[in-house]
Amino acid sequence: MNTVDNMLEYIGEDLTTCKRAYKLTVAKNAQVKLSLKTSGYTEKEVTLQDNKKQMAWVQAN
Repeated sequence: MNTVDNMLEYIGEDLTTCKRAYKLTVAKNAQVKLSLKTSGYTEKEVTLQDNKKQMAWVQAN
């Protein structure tokens, strides 16, 4: 199984929270989602620097 660091690719910062946003580099399945959630990540819609909105993974805390 991949580590969380190998599953995510940095895509920018969320303008509203200033948190780093990541996209998945692997197929999204139940095991991947569980690994990310237990590592403190949550999936949400973010607004990046170019005002582009997209779903991304960010640190929950």
